[in-house]
Amino acid sequence: MLLLRGPMKFLSLLAVVALLAGCGFRLAGTAELPASLSIINLTTSGFDTEQRQQLERRLQQAGARISTETSAPTLSVTLARLSDNLLFETGDNQQTRRLVQQLTYRIRSADNSLLQAERRLRQESDLEIDLLNIVANDRERSELQQQMLDQLVSRMIYQLQRM
Repeated sequence: MLLLRGPMKFLSLLAVVALLAGCGFRLAGTAELPASLSIINLTTSGFDTEQRQQLERRLQQAGARISTETSAPTLSVTLARLSDNLLFETGDNQQTRRLVQQLTYRIRSADNSLLQAERRLRQESDLEIDLLNIVANDRERSELQQQMLDQLVSRMIYQLQRM
C-alpha cells in the first residue's frame, strides 16, 4: 500500500501541472515582452547606477536585450521621488511619513514615432519613524524606496507585456 502512495502522489501532481499548463497558467513575472520589444535601447533619468542595473536585469528577465542599435525602439524611463510628507507625529518621538514615487515611461521607434505614449505610474507608502533612531530610519527609508521602485518596475513590465 505504501508503494502505491508515491506513484499516486506523483501522478496527481503531474495531472495538476498538466491542467495548469493547458489553461495557459504562468507564474507571475514569467511572461515575455512582445517581439517588438525583444531588442531595446534604454534611457533613464532619476536612477542611480545600481537602480539602472536592476532595471536592466528585470527587462532582460522579461525577454528584452538592451542594445545601442539605432534600429531598436527606445524605452525612456524616469524615476521621481515626488514627496516625503509628515502625516502625523505622536508625543513619544514617533512619526508617520508618506513617501511618493513616480515612474514615467514611453517608447519611441527608431524613426522617433511614438509606439507607447507616456504613462505615469505612482506608488505611495507610509513609513513609521522613531526619531531617536536615525540610523535605522535611514535604512528603513532606503529599503521602502527600493520596494516601491520594484513595484513600479513590475507594473511597467506588466503593462509592456500587454502591448
